[in-house]
Amino acid sequence: THVLGMVQRPNVALLSVLERVVRSPDSELAADMAVGMPVVGDIPPSGWWEVDVKLAAEDITMMDHAAWHDTIERQARSEAARPEKSGDLAAVWDRTMDEVEEGLMHGPFSRAQIDAAYGAGQWRAMRRFGVLQNGKVRGCDNARSSQTNAATTTFEKLGCDGPDFSAKVARAFAAEFEKYGLPVPAMMGGTDDLANAYRHVPSRTPQYTVVMMPGPDGQPAYFTLPGLNFGLASAVLQFNRFPELMVAVARRLLGVVCTHFYDDYAVVEPSFSAKWGQWALRALHTAVGFPFAPKKAVDVSPRFVFLGVVTDFARVQEGVVLMHVSKERVDKLVALLENLLEEREMPPSVAAHVCGKLAFTLSWTFGRVGRACLQPLFGAHAT
Repeated sequence: THVLGMVQRPNVALLSVLERVVRSPDSELAADMAVGMPVVGDIPPSGWWEVDVKLAAEDITMMDHAAWHDTIERQARSEAARPEKSGDLAAVWDRTMDEVEEGLMHGPFSRAQIDAAYGAGQWRAMRRFGVLQNGKVRGCDNARSSQTNAATTTFEKLGCDGPDFSAKVARAFAAEFEKYGLPVPAMMGGTDDLANAYRHVPSRTPQYTVVMMPGPDGQPAYFTLPGLNFGLASAVLQFNRFPELMVAVARRLLGVVCTHFYDDYAVVEPSFSAKWGQWALRALHTAVGFPFAPKKAVDVSPRFVFLGVVTDFARVQEGVVLMHVSKERVDKLVALLENLLEEREMPPSVAAHVCGKLAFTLSWTFGRVGRACLQPLFGAHAT
């Protein structure tokens, strides 16, 4: 019933037809979108990505869930009593209530109400905390501390295209046109994004996707999710099954040159077809009931940004594609680093966050030579 209550329900029948027509290795996606995807325990391989087995170390059915909830409730009350935490907690609470208003989450509930819904001792909650992304707070659920991730076995390693997809496409078109004695075509690219992507992919076991955080009164408040949590190890693989199928359908049936990186999509084609390629990709997602976010749509043009990297096709007919990290991304990194210098401390978790952002940004220097300066940070992360 929780799947039927989702605010955005895909066209399961159409998904089933499409996965058969394109001979998708993932023949269970449509069924899983209808009844919910496994999020804990064994996560069956989809067949899209390379094999990489990570075995579970725990069994969630054997855990003492009541004792765990006693522990996190004490932690929540203690955290709520600390004045310096009030701002962060309020921001996470506000964002959570926004999701409730949008129908992406349900609550707040008491522990007794969750017991009544799933059975006492038959469910397990995750602690919610806030992550700042693009100037906004995003709710993240700690599936590591709850041992939900430790009770999950996965069999694949996700693989996605990066920002250099645009340069690879331009080179491929140039080579193909050259076979017929034609000049390199003018190129364009554009991007789209799935809003609240993880929340629109259903969970088969909502009793293990419950989240808890302190309410405005300092008492523990619980929320349920019909979709996937940002923080579940399984959510990355399970969600990406959908865009992987959509890209395969767009390429094989519609002839659209496109890719995705999680919920971010890019269309890159010659200027005479790019507009229609992007239109077809958007129409496909609307037809299956998982439309792109209108506010994040960027129509095709000779210069566009994908994953924080600018692609400039102004000189593509000379055989040159210019790429560089966007000024917006650089400015955000500079602000983050300046703030760390002022605080004069960098815990390992923060160092890991900074390393990830800098490693990506500096990889776009020639030969990735810029990454050499990260050695001290990688050392801090390791310790």
